[in-house]
Amino acid sequence: MPVFLENFTISFPISESLFPNQLLQLLEPLGRREADQLEIFRSNPLFLPRIELNFQGGGAETQAQFNPSDGQMLSIDLVNLTGVDKRHPKSYQFLMTETITHRLKHAGIRLTKIDHVGINLPWFGMGIHPQMDALRESLSSLCLYHRYPSGELWDFILPGDVAEITRQKTINYSISRRPKFELVSFSIASTPLIQLDIETSGCYDSLHTIFPEAIADPEFKNVWLYTQNPFALDVCLVLNEASDHDWSDFFRGYRL
Repeated sequence: MPVFLENFTISFPISESLFPNQLLQLLEPLGRREADQLEIFRSNPLFLPRIELNFQGGGAETQAQFNPSDGQMLSIDLVNLTGVDKRHPKSYQFLMTETITHRLKHAGIRLTKIDHVGINLPWFGMGIHPQMDALRESLSSLCLYHRYPSGELWDFILPGDVAEITRQKTINYSISRRPKFELVSFSIASTPLIQLDIETSGCYDSLHTIFPEAIADPEFKNVWLYTQNPFALDVCLVLNEASDHDWSDFFRGYRL
């Protein structure tokens, strides 16, 4: 029987802070919430893997968990393994999730859908982060795993149906595929980072104006909001302009 990746979960440790509930309340229009867990809405209910956030983890560290259909879960702790302490070179301020929610509501801007969820693993050695290299090997046959076409160390898993994953039919890159999953080996800072790339009803100029504390990216027309959270990593909301275009066709020809 073919094996395929059913779920990807970011599992945060249990926390008594207000952050988990405030974040889940903000994201609730974008997924199905059950208590301290959110399953992100998919553009097609048959697409896999399902992507979830939960705040029910029993360990000390936030984990990325990959759950194949054979039950053999793969997991990595989202920690800095480099021994290097490096600050992000760009200026930003941490924002409380409550503040983000208030400003969006005051500006009349809605969160409309999550395009992708990503984990950024710090690495300053040669090549890519060794855990990312191992995940390429373990996951490439279980999902629609793609290298980034222009060569950056930004791997993407596109959601797809079982027939596409098991190579029984050709991938249709012209349709909307959400949420994607991104795996990044990065050297810009030493703090592991979780990114939630979210489409909004606002334009880039409006987002830039109401969030001056964020890192603005004019090339991709989005802003990176670093949330104040109780965990030993960064949780960023990457807010984008609305778009009718899904960019899955960008990955055509780059499946591993």
